[in-house]
Amino acid sequence: VLEYGQSLEMNSMFRYSVETEKMIINALRCGNEKSAQEILKSVFANNQIDHSTPRMVIDLLLGEIEATFLKAILEIMSKEKEQMNQMISNLLNNGRLITTTESISSLFSMIEDICDYVNQHKGSHNDYLKKEILSYLESNFRNANLSRGSVAEHFNVSESYLSTFIHEQTGENYVSLVERLRLECACNELLDTEKTIDQVASSVGYTSTHSFRRAFKRYYGYTPVQYKTDRAKQEDLLPHEDGI
Repeated sequence: VLEYGQSLEMNSMFRYSVETEKMIINALRCGNEKSAQEILKSVFANNQIDHSTPRMVIDLLLGEIEATFLKAILEIMSKEKEQMNQMISNLLNNGRLITTTESISSLFSMIEDICDYVNQHKGSHNDYLKKEILSYLESNFRNANLSRGSVAEHFNVSESYLSTFIHEQTGENYVSLVERLRLECACNELLDTEKTIDQVASSVGYTSTHSFRRAFKRYYGYTPVQYKTDRAKQEDLLPHEDGI
């Protein structure tokens, strides 16, 4: 049994970064078999895994990779419990294989299986993820600290994956989508005669009133003040319940 210090020393003998793990998960999530296999090949190449590498070091590296696969399986197959459990069972059996070659070959086969599953279920998965992301943005756009990075972290995806996914699914980029949600809400809040422009800007997620005014003018073609004034005039022209 390895002691803690020995484990740390062994871990320092191979390179497997958090970024590499994210790249593998993103590739599996997209069903991109070729990309996932290329990343995994580069992991073994960068670590110069060969017959002279101590088996204990190889087992630790394989353990890290298997943990990555487990994270991907739990996320991707969460709605298909039977298939998920079978895939997890296959992953656990990978650790019982006798030779390094068998273990590595099994991981590449698992990439193929996971990507096949994703591509067969891509429509339903994309619909679900799109709904979840839009719901999250609609609930959080008022937060001035909302960012592409924080949203990507919430959904455990990379920023580039999030940007590409949003554009493919909505036709808008991330910045435009959040800006639209904020400005559409601002239109309603500007009708509240008690609120100042500064208060509305802050309420919908802008830290700068100047940025809010500029975005509003760019999006609608007139300033928040003009909008507020024009709508107030229109309201005055409408008949009231107690008027004729």
